[in-house]
Amino acid sequence: MSEREITAIELASGRFVPIAQGPIIVIVNAGAGAALSDPTGLSDSIGRMLTEAGREAQIRLVPPDELGAAVATAAASRPGLIIAAGGDGTARTTAAHLVGSDIALGVLPLGTVNRLANDLGMPQQLAAAIAAILDGERIRMDVGRLNGRIFLNNSLLGLPIEVLDARQRLRGRPWRERALGALAVAWRVMRHRNRFDAEIEGIAGRFRVRAMSIAISNNAYEERPHIPHLRSVLDGNELVLYVSTHDVGWKLVRSFVRSLAGRWSDDASVEVHRMPGLTLHSSRAKVRVTVDGEIETVDTPLVYAIEPKALSVVRARS
Repeated sequence: MSEREITAIELASGRFVPIAQGPIIVIVNAGAGAALSDPTGLSDSIGRMLTEAGREAQIRLVPPDELGAAVATAAASRPGLIIAAGGDGTARTTAAHLVGSDIALGVLPLGTVNRLANDLGMPQQLAAAIAAILDGERIRMDVGRLNGRIFLNNSLLGLPIEVLDARQRLRGRPWRERALGALAVAWRVMRHRNRFDAEIEGIAGRFRVRAMSIAISNNAYEERPHIPHLRSVLDGNELVLYVSTHDVGWKLVRSFVRSLAGRWSDDASVEVHRMPGLTLHSSRAKVRVTVDGEIETVDTPLVYAIEPKALSVVRARS
């Protein structure tokens, strides 16, 4: 059965086995990309599908700036499952209140990239994703930490921040403005030559890098074709440091495209280091980083660590 053929009626037919008995709480981010046009209609659809599947569900449509408080209230009632309906930022905010508990996190992909949802095998179509959660299996995944705060996917420094910054500025603009803006960003990226110095301290000692970008991933990305990059192992208890030492932006772009095709190990300008934790030293007192796709300004040094199997999540059955 294809994703588009799975409907609320089929959810109610009993074909899908519930992941957990008892009530389910769904936190819908009203500011998520898929919710912007009709957040109320979307949350009503989610509630209707769960009800028709025979599940007791509480649907809470929440503005982005109230997500943390809403999740804290939901977690205090000790449900078996909290579903985060939004992007990676919504999943991260929800997970921050569930780490170390037995409450499972389910993810409905309503954001732009939805990295964690992809890693958990969640379909992009709404009804199919709900079916995958209800029929899913619980696993425990590692949680990354940056200066004590969690991340589920990755943290980035350098050139990717400029791209994400521009994308956020263009979000919601008329299509013509978005298209022209995207072309301008692409031109700047291709000509980009700025690099930064950092010192990395890990289990093997300290070493210096001059980088165009640095990515710290919660477990490794697979070297096989997939958009976006995919992690099949979420409990390997390792951080993976990807360092781009390219001298011009178009070379980094070329490397990124090759990586999406599953070919990056042969790029001499990409260094890969695996370790359970690391400290990134900079000459600056504060640096801008992305954490699960959201830009933050963080005090240095940047201390990255991994917390093994700290979070219960629902993964789609293969």
